Amino acid sequence: MGSGKESPNAKLLLELGQFVGLSDLHFDEDHTCILSFDETAVFLKSEDNGALTIYSPLAEVPEGKKVGIQSFLLDANFLFRATQGATLCMASNSSFVTIAIRLKSSFLNLKSLVEAMEEFIQMVDFWQKKILSLISETDELPGEEAKKEHRPLPHQSLKA
Repeated sequence: MGSGKESPNAKLLLELGQFVGLSDLHFDEDHTCILSFDETAVFLKSEDNGALTIYSPLAEVPEGKKVGIQSFLLDANFLFRATQGATLCMASNSSFVTIAIRLKSSFLNLKSLVEAMEEFIQMVDFWQKKILSLISETDELPGEEAKKEHRPLPHQSLKA
């Protein structure tokens, strides 16, 4: 971000820093900032397209459990039914489950970012416990477990 012009995400991150008592909060040269909340690492990445991606590693999955956990993640992600718009993922060449959400910067202000971060941290806590529980279980069918977690979202009709 060496052009001298500060991006909207950089300005928002400075505001967030002031809000939480970190006066000089900024993105590094990779446009990433790492925050820690009660031992939970939360990464904020300013994307080239102006979006802000928030992500956090949840758990490392042992080799013998990858297929079951990947199946569970597919079910949990289906139409975001159990993730509130976030994505649970594990790259094929990785053993870490990560949760991520991408926010459009044009819709963000300090209040909406703080609310999104609070919700995200709650999701991190929930999914970290859930994934660690699944890893420790031996007989549970991961796909069936995701179905138990399904809670329909309230529906509001669109009005013309």
